[in-house]
Amino acid sequence: MNITPEYLMELTATMPMKQIDVLGKPYLQRYFAGSLFGGEADVWIHRFLSCDGDRHLHNHPWQGISFVLHGGYLERYQNDRTELADRMRRACNMSPVQLDQIIAGEQTDLSIDLGEFIGIEHWHRIVRVQPETWTLMIVDHARESKWWFRDDAGALEEMTASPADWWKACRSRDQSDGAVQ
Repeated sequence: MNITPEYLMELTATMPMKQIDVLGKPYLQRYFAGSLFGGEADVWIHRFLSCDGDRHLHNHPWQGISFVLHGGYLERYQNDRTELADRMRRACNMSPVQLDQIIAGEQTDLSIDLGEFIGIEHWHRIVRVQPETWTLMIVDHARESKWWFRDDAGALEEMTASPADWWKACRSRDQSDGAVQ
């Protein structure tokens, strides 16, 4: 059985959620699903609402692994030779039972998919997103304090990252009657 958007909406309804807007339009809903490995890693579920738009390549202030649960997206990234390349990431074959086990901390064998490593040296941007694209991220709780954006000329712009416990200040979708923070 594949993971459906309806299942994911039900699963995330009571999780703390933060909506991220870019250039005044909804970009991403980030849900906190729990912690693993004694609090060393956090589990987030992302629902993409749009692509990165005209923004530049960016990195992330943490190390982690990402799995596409439903849908897919086109990612432009900087490869090892510092050239730009495109790749399509599509949903893995994870079942709802496996996802529930990961969130509950009962499943830590992540060989169920060829997830993508995302870290401070992974420069990318999301170019195109299929409707109802959802991802699972397992993120190292230790993190940097800033994100970085790099323009075509290589100039860097910083943006302050959310605190590691960002989710403590967020309400669930159910508590906010569908409104987002």
